[in-house]
Amino acid sequence: MSPSRASSLEFPGTPSGSLVGLNAALRKSVESALSHGNLFTTHAPFDAPLMDGPLGHEGGGGDEGEEASMLSPLAREPACKGDGSQATWADAVAEIRRLLSLAVPLVLQSMASMLLTLVSTVFVGRLNDAVALGGVVLASSVYNVTGISMVIGLSSALDTLCGQAYGARQYKLLGVYRQRAQLICWTLCLPIAAVWLNAHSLLLAIGQEPAIVDVAARYMHILTPSLFISVVSDTCRRYLLAQRVVVPGMVASIATVRPAGWKGGLLFP
Repeated sequence: MSPSRASSLEFPGTPSGSLVGLNAALRKSVESALSHGNLFTTHAPFDAPLMDGPLGHEGGGGDEGEEASMLSPLAREPACKGDGSQATWADAVAEIRRLLSLAVPLVLQSMASMLLTLVSTVFVGRLNDAVALGGVVLASSVYNVTGISMVIGLSSALDTLCGQAYGARQYKLLGVYRQRAQLICWTLCLPIAAVWLNAHSLLLAIGQEPAIVDVAARYMHILTPSLFISVVSDTCRRYLLAQRVVVPGMVASIATVRPAGWKGGLLFP
């Protein structure tokens, strides 16, 4: 397509006097694109320099200037720079504070949850009984892999569902989703608890030492009720997190660990 052919563009079916300015502007835009080799890269009917005057050149006026001014708002629409030039340090500091207000309580809550298993292992380790320590570690591993991981995986759907409900201001759905997730997780916990109650024979079947299996089976019997309580804890935590409420979960998790530390200080001064 040559510039001479581009200059002969016409609009059939339209009055000859109504689009004079538009025809001239389009011709000049196409000619400019052809001369610079960017015919297929422009995203607006005019290039920015063409909008400085009535038609991009001096001397334009009359009907042509009025026709061009009708299209100038679209051509003069500012592009998105994306370079962050309008951001300030105050905005960055405020954003960091918002992130830390959510992140710090969540980090402390996760650390407190992990400390529960660590504290139990430390207590048993101070008994200087290798069999008891091996049984507790084995039972804790089975608990984490076959129990709590299932609960966390199922309840993680609340992050999406409760977040969507809270964003859509459908606050009643928050409670509905939490209750349904709790019931679904409890239903899954029933067969898991049945397996744990028969853990002695199952662990022997996979070749574990009988002395360690005796301790591990007893410990898993003790851990069975905590699996159902963990369902309530995790679903409530995600329910509150969707509403950006993180302090209650942090306080509850820390309060669970501290009595264990006091007990350890009494037993092992």
